[in-house]
Amino acid sequence: MVAKERIKAIDDENKSITFCIFEGDINEHYSTFDLSIQVCKEGDGSLVKWALEFDKANEEVAHPTHFMDLFEKITKEMDAHLLKA
Repeated sequence: MVAKERIKAIDDENKSITFCIFEGDINEHYSTFDLSIQVCKEGDGSLVKWALEFDKANEEVAHPTHFMDLFEKITKEMDAHLLKA
């Protein structure tokens, strides 16, 4: 899958970044597709929250739940990287 994104918003106070996907394969199925990631302190660690905002190109397009596996993989890779630092 190919996609181009740009940063739509950075919220330092809430430790979140929102990306707008504006070109690529995703646009064949979704007219808008925004992805947000937020990191929250929780106890001695942190919690990563992912959120999607999207508009389907038509009613036959499925909800993008298949991206959850990708988000889980990215989160685990970030965790491993940060633990090395």
